[in-house]
Amino acid sequence: MTTVNRDQLLASAKDYADRALKSYTNEDSKAALTDAAVSLEHLSKAALCNINPALLVDLRKGNLDHLLHLIGEGGRASAGSIAFTVSGAEAIERVKQVVSGIIVPQEQITKLIRLRNGVLHVGTFQQQESHQLLAAYLRLSKRLFAELGVAEADVWGEHQDVVDSVISETLDEVQRDVRRRIAKARRDVEKLRAKIPERQRPFLTARLQSEALTKLPRSTIQGLHSVMTTCPSCGDEGASSLGHVELTAVAEVGTDNFEQLWAMIVEFFVCGVCDLHLQGRDELDAAELLTFIEMPDYEPDFDDYIDDDDSWTID
Repeated sequence: MTTVNRDQLLASAKDYADRALKSYTNEDSKAALTDAAVSLEHLSKAALCNINPALLVDLRKGNLDHLLHLIGEGGRASAGSIAFTVSGAEAIERVKQVVSGIIVPQEQITKLIRLRNGVLHVGTFQQQESHQLLAAYLRLSKRLFAELGVAEADVWGEHQDVVDSVISETLDEVQRDVRRRIAKARRDVEKLRAKIPERQRPFLTARLQSEALTKLPRSTIQGLHSVMTTCPSCGDEGASSLGHVELTAVAEVGTDNFEQLWAMIVEFFVCGVCDLHLQGRDELDAAELLTFIEMPDYEPDFDDYIDDDDSWTID
């Protein structure tokens, strides 16, 4: 009989994190990124297991034995059977859906997982990109370890200064990249406006903003809400911030009281006029855009929800 539990997965995630950071300090990018990917896979699975071990079952395999092992009923499974769990990529996708407030830097994390699986080779990355992949892993891991109630000192130990340095340096790189993209978008839109008669600009900008949302992949924006936002590049007020709307508790100023309100946790920004696209907390912060937007007038459609122990979840 085989078992998979939160503590096993968490211990493994911490062990591979330690290996990754030791390799990083030894300037072995291949080992550092490969071990970081394994750590993130096990950490994501620990987060799922912490909610319910059944979240680890690979639905495509359709084998009841796998589920029995995962829920602690391995004694009822077929003799000689073992537990199969979802892939690392699928585990991260599930974490995005079931763990509130998680924002995954999709491009970097996808590359990290593909590198671990042998689809990509670390030799194809510049040093700066390897640095960014490790930083993306560290930021997401910090959030997941916190979700599991593990103190940073218990995770990073002697590596704490290295972790802080990698994240800080990479944030500077993100800021430089975002500023470069904003400047380019501003130049491009100025060229575009010079070609358009002034009386036609309002109609064209409104059409471009509308089309920008329709061009986004459905899998990316499904279930997201949008709020009109002023673009930090071109200044158009019809750009969009997109994210998940959640019921949150906010402290009342000057008191110990909390009030519940609906707020949007922003994940993406899109401007159809200057074609500026931003994703994730780091890029949004670098552009000085809001990542938490209160929505006092938001009215959820409770027909799309089910009540489960006084909490609301998407059905």
